[in-house]
Formats: sequence, C-alpha cells, structure tokens
Amino acid sequence: MRSPFKLSALFLTTAIALGISGQANALDVGENKSFTQMEQKLTQENQIEVARAKYILHPEDPSKAKVLCIKFTVNANGEGYILMSDNMDDSKATKEVVYGKLKNARAYDPRNVGVLPQGVSIQSNLGEFVRSAASEGRGVLFHGQSVKKMPDGSDVVVGFTTVMAKVTDVKNPSLNNTLAIFLTSPNDTTSIDKVVATELTYNLAPKVLAK
Repeated sequence: MRSPFKLSALFLTTAIALGISGQANALDVGENKSFTQMEQKLTQENQIEVARAKYILHPEDPSKAKVLCIKFTVNANGEGYILMSDNMDDSKATKEVVYGKLKNARAYDPRNVGVLPQGVSIQSNLGEFVRSAASEGRGVLFHGQSVKKMPDGSDVVVGFTTVMAKVTDVKNPSLNNTLAIFLTSPNDTTSIDKVVATELTYNLAPKVLAK
C-alpha cells in the first residue's frame, strides 16, 4: 500500500479509477482486471470469500453516487485480498480492483467482540484499540499483515490491516451491519482514518474462520 495512513485517499482513488493498469504476472495493490478474469485468478489461488459489503462513492451527491462492492478473501496459506468491484451483484459486475493485499490473514467472527486477532498483544496500541471498539459493539472480522510488492517480485510487510464489524443481523444485512477498515503502521501506531461500508454479509463456514 502506498501509505499506511492515507486510507481514505487510497480507497477513493482506487474506487474512482477501477481502471488502473496493473502487472500481468501477479495480483498487486491497484491492479484491475475484468470481473471474470479476477475471479478466475482468485480461484487459481484457492481464495475463499469471507465477507462483502456495500460502499457508496460520492454519497453526498446523488448525481455522482455509485454503489461499489468491497469484499475480503483468504486462502489456507493465509494469503488474502481486499477487492472492490463495480456492482454488488456479481452477475452484473464488469471490473474488479485489488485494494489491499495481505499475508498471515485470518477471518474472525465479528460477533465475538473484544477478541484480539491472533498474535496481537493486549498491551499493544492495536490491542487496546480492538478492546475499546468492543464498547461500540464492534468485533474483528478480518486481520493480516499489509504487503507491498517490490521490483524484484518479493512482498514486503508495510503494516497491518484490521477490519472491524458491527453485526446486528447475520442473515438479513441491513444498514446496521457495518464495517470499518483501519490501517496500522509497522511501529504499532493505529490510524484513526477509516472507511465505512454497510450491508455486510460474511461467511461463517468453519474452514474460513480462525480457530
């Protein structure tokens, strides 16, 4: 990710673009493909969708407002992605963009508010943040190390991504099922910047959720 503290700007730029050209050999942040091509690539990597939600671009201007789908995937190796497509209905989506790339990623049941992601100390800034978010009814949905691809093809950890969600209805998503994405720098400083999405649905399959 370009900067662990410019979340809103990166989210907005990626959402508006949905057309930034990417490298052909591996998925990376900012890379876009047709929806079909991206889904084929995700299938090849054995990615499983763990959650999706609705994000409205330009909600303040009805003439420009556009509904986007943000979703989270992970495979058995802990490799994960945060992606955005141009329609909540997959059958109508035409483009998909990689918004975030993660390693050591895990999905959690956000109804278990106050539960820390694996490996996160309660004494850390992130640990304190997760515990304080519990007072708002938010639990961890997705967590992992944010990575950036280097010119030599290697992935370098640039921080952490933590997705917090507030769930009121698992089967019938509503405006009360919301999520917020927070980025943390490598030195454990949690950004107060966040992006909020609504109408969250997520996968409770045992093979997806962290034990």
